[in-house]
Amino acid sequence: MIKTQPPISQIRLKGREIYILRDDLLGEKYPPEHVLHELNGNKARKLEWLLDADFDDEKSMQILRESGNLINENIFYKSIDAIEQISSKKFKKNRKKHQISKNKTRLNFNRKNIKIIANNAKIYNIADPKIKITHIVSYGSAQSNAMLALSLFAKFRKLNFIYFAHNIPPNLRENPYGNYKIALQNNAQIFTSNDPRKSALKWALNHNKAQKSGLANKAFKSFCMRFLSRNFSIKFKFAPSKTALRIFIKQKKSQAKQNAQNHLNFSTNPCKRTNFKALFIDEGVASPVAFMGYETQARQIAKFSQEIGEKFDIFLPSGTGTSAAFLAINLNLYGDFRVYTCPCVGDESYLRAQISSLLSSLSKTNFIENLLSNLRALDQILNFPSNLIILNPPKKFPFAKPQPQLAQMYKELEKTGIKFDLIYDPVGFITLFHHEKCFKNQILYIHQGGITGNISQLMRYKFKKLIV
Repeated sequence: MIKTQPPISQIRLKGREIYILRDDLLGEKYPPEHVLHELNGNKARKLEWLLDADFDDEKSMQILRESGNLINENIFYKSIDAIEQISSKKFKKNRKKHQISKNKTRLNFNRKNIKIIANNAKIYNIADPKIKITHIVSYGSAQSNAMLALSLFAKFRKLNFIYFAHNIPPNLRENPYGNYKIALQNNAQIFTSNDPRKSALKWALNHNKAQKSGLANKAFKSFCMRFLSRNFSIKFKFAPSKTALRIFIKQKKSQAKQNAQNHLNFSTNPCKRTNFKALFIDEGVASPVAFMGYETQARQIAKFSQEIGEKFDIFLPSGTGTSAAFLAINLNLYGDFRVYTCPCVGDESYLRAQISSLLSSLSKTNFIENLLSNLRALDQILNFPSNLIILNPPKKFPFAKPQPQLAQMYKELEKTGIKFDLIYDPVGFITLFHHEKCFKNQILYIHQGGITGNISQLMRYKFKKLIV
């Protein structure tokens, strides 16, 4: 979708020539009426693989499983083994429903206990290729660029988009504007929560339960007729207990699995299957599947460097550090490129921790082997990229809070004729010039888009009279 080479501009700022990789124009190849026209910047890079992925292809689904993006299969996966969690207390409570003799115990599982089997058995349904991905679940701020990008992606792929924000101001809710307004226009369902990430995960679990409770009566009765009506016999030398139940389950587990599979394969109402597949995307689209987009970006940078015969030091500001880390790893495949970044959220230790956590989750998966033709990048994934350098801003800038220094840099950037983001780019350029002596080669600054976020930010700056 975005494999075409974006334009590269050249600006002069504070007496220095700087090349600008115009990722903010990645969506320009689509006509204005196209849903992806507004998708650009680092979010377009992160979503590159997902935009092209075939969700009907088992290989693609396996990649999503291993990357942790299929929420049902990775986070809430259950198996028939969960039956063993039935306590002896629950068993004894329903003891009258079981026929007990000295040397033989005849077990007739009641509906309450067997429902545990049914609920767990139905989880096998998630591996059914006929079940489609129907939802995207994510979280972040109410004016997040990632929220906007995911709403565009969801609309393009005809998926439902569920999003949790920490807070939505009353005036924004009553009079939507900026990224929030565009996301709503793209049919995003946006909720508030004190813990957005936890709520996003909880929503998926509760929705899954709600879906299961809505199982067609005919299908459920069909399952019960095959499973509940059976009386399993097993000899015990002691009264039924948790241990006895465990022995029973061990002996009948294979039969239970087979019955569960029969239920999935021969449901009387297959069009009303109860499980769904949801893509869970972390804040800022910090996902292992974002890796592939930066392989494309690294190749484009290396190609441009070779064409003009210029060696570059690359700079880009960071939120989660996903873009900087993945680009640095991929650029190692094309030569001696150094990638510089600065923390816009938190400090250097926070950014380093974010990147290390992301690479740790990436190193535990095998899906990269399915994506990369050159596996030398795997060595870099296991450690912090050697060519990634974190530079601290001259002072701490609270994230997205209007500041005089940021307003002044934004005004200087406006004179270049290129529209820059008001949250990340001023911090980036201030840090770049503060550490100017660190750069030994020509600077290539990556414009990561996010211009639509300026609508809400400019309102805040004008309110504080920092920008007229």
